[in-house]
Amino acid sequence: MTQKVIIKQAPDDRLNNELRVLQALNENPCIRSLVDTVEEPPSLVLRHLDDNLLDASNATRLEKADIKLVARNVLIALDALHERGYVHTGQFHDYIIGSHWS
Repeated sequence: MTQKVIIKQAPDDRLNNELRVLQALNENPCIRSLVDTVEEPPSLVLRHLDDNLLDASNATRLEKADIKLVARNVLIALDALHERGYVHTGQFHDYIIGSHWS
């Protein structure tokens, strides 16, 4: 079976930092999974997710249950980050992604 993935490249320091964070949180279902790494060129291989919150909400009205699920999962992911001493500083609408909404 073929798996869709995302290949992420960045400057070495950013990539290494993200790798450490993802390895520490790889078991959390609310955080995108690290699938593999590539040495040349240095890259992270991440699980592909089908949609993001902004596109999903523009395509159709999200139900109250969907919004509650997204909020719950974001809080679970943030709690996992904070428990390990990390702080997320990105713009959340760009990072809230998922495989489905209902």
